[in-house]
Amino acid sequence: SIGSSGSQAFGVAVGVGVLMFLCCWVFCIYECRLYRRSVSGGERKLQLQDKNVAVSFSVQGPSEKDTSDGKVHIIWNLHEEQIQQFFAQEPASEEPADEEVGLEGEITVPDFGRWSRPASQGPGARFPRRDSGAKMPAMPAYPPQERPKNMKRHRALEAACPAYQDGERVEYFSKTHQCWLPGVVRLSVERRDAGRWSATYDVRVGLGNRWCRDVPLERLRLPLQDGESVELFSLREGGTWLPAVL
Repeated sequence: SIGSSGSQAFGVAVGVGVLMFLCCWVFCIYECRLYRRSVSGGERKLQLQDKNVAVSFSVQGPSEKDTSDGKVHIIWNLHEEQIQQFFAQEPASEEPADEEVGLEGEITVPDFGRWSRPASQGPGARFPRRDSGAKMPAMPAYPPQERPKNMKRHRALEAACPAYQDGERVEYFSKTHQCWLPGVVRLSVERRDAGRWSATYDVRVGLGNRWCRDVPLERLRLPLQDGESVELFSLREGGTWLPAVL
């Protein structure tokens, strides 16, 4: 009985050893395949603005030196034109509110002053009026036969009193990133109730073609300039605003 129990224990030990060896062997094969695929080529899934994009790659010139962390690093060589296809969100064209009043007039909107927010205020704060000192130019008295074709457009822009000019550089507050991003305004005017004209602002954010449509004024501000007086929120001073200069 002692001999039979010893042989049984030996058989169990051998079985466990063989099983562990097989597990290690399979794991090594799996890791080798992953390593070979990572250094030779493969496919990755990228998330580009709610679009799943499959990107295939192949290593053309692997580096002979090891990386500092011992991991495989891939330098992507992406085509800018192909990437722009996934970020192009040009706003759809709209019908003009008046047949002679277009959304993108080729005239210069007079400077009516700016609505800007001090640096001490965040989104949702009320806008103080900062008068630029520029006065509205007087409308020339054209004879009926010499009246410019864009007169109605010009009057519509004046009646809308836009806070920002078309093509003006601004800063746009992104709820996604929770910070101010540079952008460019696209000014539009449309007729509201009771014949009133209203200005709307589309903003092209960043250097790409991402457009944010009908942006409210509380999410726009003029870019801060070098030497401009601001207020800095300091936690070290007990959460108070301190005067500062950029």
